Amino acid sequence: MSQTPDTFALMGGLDLVSAPISIPPGAAVAACNYEPDDQGYTRILGYERYDGRTAPSTGVDTATKDALRALIEEVPGTGPVRGVWVYSGFVWAFRDTGAGTGAMYKSGAAGWEPVVFGSTMAFSTGTVQFTEGEIVTGGTSGATAQIKREATQSGAYDGTATGYLTVYDITGTFVTGEIITDGVGGSATMTTLISDELGEGGTYRFVNHNFYGSSSLWRMYFCNGIRTAYEFDGEFAHAIHTGSQGASEQVIQILNRFGDDVINSFGDNVVVRYAFDRPQYIGQYADHLFLGFPGGSLLNSSLGEPLEYRAVTGAGEIGVGAEITGLLDTANNSLVVFCRAAIYYITGTSSATFVKNTISSGAGAFPGSAQMMDEPIYLDDGGLRRLEPTQRFGDFRLGTLSGGVSPLLDARLDADDSPVCSLRLRRKAQYRIFWSDGAGLLMFMGRRTPELMPVKLPIEPVCACTGELDDQTGKERVFMGGADGFVYEMESGNSFDGAAVPAFFTLSWNTMRTPRLEKRYFMSDLEVDAKDEFAAAVSFQVEYNRPTQVQGGERVFSVEAATRAFTEIANHQDLTWTDSVVGNLYVDLQGQGTNIAVTVLTETTEERPHTFTAMTINYAPRKLKR
Repeated sequence: MSQTPDTFALMGGLDLVSAPISIPPGAAVAACNYEPDDQGYTRILGYERYDGRTAPSTGVDTATKDALRALIEEVPGTGPVRGVWVYSGFVWAFRDTGAGTGAMYKSGAAGWEPVVFGSTMAFSTGTVQFTEGEIVTGGTSGATAQIKREATQSGAYDGTATGYLTVYDITGTFVTGEIITDGVGGSATMTTLISDELGEGGTYRFVNHNFYGSSSLWRMYFCNGIRTAYEFDGEFAHAIHTGSQGASEQVIQILNRFGDDVINSFGDNVVVRYAFDRPQYIGQYADHLFLGFPGGSLLNSSLGEPLEYRAVTGAGEIGVGAEITGLLDTANNSLVVFCRAAIYYITGTSSATFVKNTISSGAGAFPGSAQMMDEPIYLDDGGLRRLEPTQRFGDFRLGTLSGGVSPLLDARLDADDSPVCSLRLRRKAQYRIFWSDGAGLLMFMGRRTPELMPVKLPIEPVCACTGELDDQTGKERVFMGGADGFVYEMESGNSFDGAAVPAFFTLSWNTMRTPRLEKRYFMSDLEVDAKDEFAAAVSFQVEYNRPTQVQGGERVFSVEAATRAFTEIANHQDLTWTDSVVGNLYVDLQGQGTNIAVTVLTETTEERPHTFTAMTINYAPRKLKR
């Protein structure tokens, strides 16, 4: 019997909504832990625990890998990892201490190293501005400390200036009300001295930016909604005191939440000014640091001065009228302000010219879902969307991206299950979003139409980030903080921290363009790019898996290594021209029906990821269904 081949590339991602007859061959109707890319469907890379020590995947055998893995420790503290970020060649992690505070740690060759915080020394009646790097001395107490940062909050240095210093290495005991000087003319009256510390709980948000010009002055900025925002220079942390009291309607809610003391005098609530200086979101735009507060308050710093919030030097406040859920600086010269039920964008270059514009007043973004790809990508109640800039400068229009997987997202919405973190992977042209049970969606943006596939990790994600640890190579690294207290490096190793990676996909019901013609199926040939030999289980179903038809049971096959992966070779004579560049997985089908769907399942631990690129099905036409 003559056979007709039908060949198609594997592309299109997962489609759960289109009518089965309309889904193109090569698209998937079920999948997990395969990702769409330029070649086809690739089994995702693994992940492994991280604290700065040698990666387990560098071990030469399983025993060595297990020994290296056992050395890597969780972030010290209790509860989940509250935040993870890449800055200045290191990974920085945050976790609660169990003593009512939070702590910050730096990755290193010996594991996590704690970051020591200084103190905030507030002053008034300043006559001469203090100089950073000098020693401040108490005129009465004789106590000393080193000035790391200075910020002016109000007044002028004519005896009316107020502000604060970030100080380290305190010796002695400063006295409230004493005159403090720095030895080069700086002079004021000390009003308070408070130890800087991180609050327990919260979700950390970050941004890296250089407000100061020199290439060595990149700084990390973060907040968590519990205490003030911070500037961090890789060694010293500097609290950012904006003077914000928060929105008035939020006062009682915040007091009840954090247990602040309230002094009641004739019915008036009197609270310490800094008690509400608790930004939840952070971003930068036009060389201003922006902080988002509860109640829809958006504060911007003075131009080029992220620690300074004085109106006379360019600081300001914009009320957006809704709870903020994200801030993104776009390449379209604007700051996008995401709220839960609205989206705005800020244009202009200073507080005198900043203008709030409306993108959407009926729908907004889930917290932590917004990422900047070529355009902003985010999740709202209608699915994954992107903000596409229009020809009119600065404006945006909304576009929907996730129609093919809407049942997955709808199920999350129905369960009131919000995502916990999102990522962008520029080198893979991917957007990723995760939920607390380890489920996630990967969206490949490298074709005209986005392609999505789900993943499932055996950890509970809490936070995630991407960044470059080595400025020389510029390699993008991916990190995730877990509910178990570990930081994991994603896209690292071939296993799930030593465990196997289960993965599968089921291709669409292929009619060979003749949906009413019954066919006999003989064999399938899956083309594979694989650096290592691996095992794959294959099954097939015909005629929409009707019980009256004979279906193909699962069978396991060994797939030989064959790859066209580029390897740099110094001499042309060293090239091996006899190595296979495409592997083949041949499967005897022996089925009959109007259509066929093939399922491939793998579960590997040591083998490097493989890519299924194309498929050929040999069939013979039989009779027309009447």
